[in-house]
Amino acid sequence: MLRLRGTKDTSARAVAFTALFALLACTSLLTFGARAKQKDKKGQQPTTGRIEVSTNPAGYPITIDGSPAGETTDYVRAIELAPGTHTVEILFPNNTRWSQVFNIVAGRKNCIALNYRPRTISIPAIAASPCPYPVNVTSPAQVNDGDIVTFSADVGYAGPSALNYTWTVSPPAARILSGAGTPTITVDSSGLNGRRVTAILVVDDGSGDRNCRQTAQAATGVNALPQISTPKRFDEFPSIAFDDDKARLDQMAIELQNSPGSQGYIIA
Repeated sequence: MLRLRGTKDTSARAVAFTALFALLACTSLLTFGARAKQKDKKGQQPTTGRIEVSTNPAGYPITIDGSPAGETTDYVRAIELAPGTHTVEILFPNNTRWSQVFNIVAGRKNCIALNYRPRTISIPAIAASPCPYPVNVTSPAQVNDGDIVTFSADVGYAGPSALNYTWTVSPPAARILSGAGTPTITVDSSGLNGRRVTAILVVDDGSGDRNCRQTAQAATGVNALPQISTPKRFDEFPSIAFDDDKARLDQMAIELQNSPGSQGYIIA
């Protein structure tokens, strides 16, 4: 029975080798001359058998019953063995072994002729994952209440899939005006009055890989509206005499001096 044993090369290589063997095996009686050489001087029958080995190409180590027995040749090499079972192994490149158990019979020969041909197999490279990837969201640092705020995303994704953009904004008073599902949105800041508007972006490529789901955010401060106090009426009178009008206006001037930051209006 022929047995071919191979072990995998554990080194990280992109090329694997396979060995193709052609075995020519023969079992025959030795020639009269060969048998004569195996006889002793008293004319006894042969006491050993023989294996004849050749490989193409040559130069591969041979072991017999686990012991080194030289190397193969590209011509027939005869090895005399005692009768019984013997294991012959030939070690080819890439740690590939050819192994055969022979039942050696005195006066008979076994022929081994092997052709070794390595074949290169290309293993496709595994594509590197584009994930994780950088995501950055930018927006103005400060705006006035009522301004439209633009949030823009810079995504460094190098994969083949189309990306999904999911935006959320806070506080609830902030409202997305345009750009939902795209890398850029606009947000209405009306009514925020001194609060910050925050936009959070979640980007994913639809693969389900957690490394391909990235999150980024940015925030913009909204300036408070100026405080406007309710106007109050200081005086109301009909113009009767110059001195009376002047006295009333003097009182108004004194009131303005006592209330810095106030403004007075005269409606005639």
